[in-house]
Amino acid sequence: MMFELTRAWSYAVCCFSVSVIAVALWLQPTPPEKHNEAYWVEQIADDLRLEPDKYGRVTTEHRLADGTRCDIVTDWMAIEVDWAEKWAEGIGQSLFYGFSLKRRPVVILLVDEDDDRRYVKRLNVVADRIPFGIWIMDTRTRTIIRQK
Repeated sequence: MMFELTRAWSYAVCCFSVSVIAVALWLQPTPPEKHNEAYWVEQIADDLRLEPDKYGRVTTEHRLADGTRCDIVTDWMAIEVDWAEKWAEGIGQSLFYGFSLKRRPVVILLVDEDDDRRYVKRLNVVADRIPFGIWIMDTRTRTIIRQK
């Protein structure tokens, strides 16, 4: 009889513990959703459209004659938006779009963690030698910092 009580008690404690853990995990706040690049292109373009005197006409996904697409085009800028780890790709694309459209090439780097600073440093090394604009978009705070 004692064995059955101990076994039943162990089973009840185990079930209770699993239930408590399940509820705790369910109630735990979920991390903010990491939006994709297209989401941030639209957000940034919408912000630029709020200042038409400064940026003029703002379009997204502007198709060039060769079929490539520039993320954002204003009256004087060709902007490529990329996540921090794609910093080098962003440089090449912004330069190509800028030269093709006869506008200033700009890279907007999307950062979402402190470790992304190393990519910003790399981008700045290149920008010291080749003229293009650099903006940093902190997706955690939704703020843009214009660096060059």
